Amino acid sequence: MENLSIIQNQIRLTVLVLASFAVIFGFRKFGMKVYQTALIMALLSPFLYGFIQQLPLWLFIPAVIIIIGFMFKKIVGNEAFGHFFGAILYDVFWKLPLTIIAGIGKGVRKLYYKIF
Repeated sequence: MENLSIIQNQIRLTVLVLASFAVIFGFRKFGMKVYQTALIMALLSPFLYGFIQQLPLWLFIPAVIIIIGFMFKKIVGNEAFGHFFGAILYDVFWKLPLTIIAGIGKGVRKLYYKIF
């Protein structure tokens, strides 16, 4: 059975040991968040595999993005995730369309100068 977990089976134990060391050396919150995320993904991946395998591509991509976002939010916290998500939305909905429009404008201008 294929595993959906971002953490591969071979390195899952290493991630759990490093999370335990983080707890031992005083980084309790971070270590526990990494440990909980790895444990949740290990437990849920067999159940999610059958469900996600049946999804069409247009639903699969948002599902994967939501799962990765959940894991990222769990590890770094709400405020850092808010800044990260805001930056992504800014790039996608503001910079990208303006860049595309500017590129089209440059192409039209070059075509205009070639013709005339």
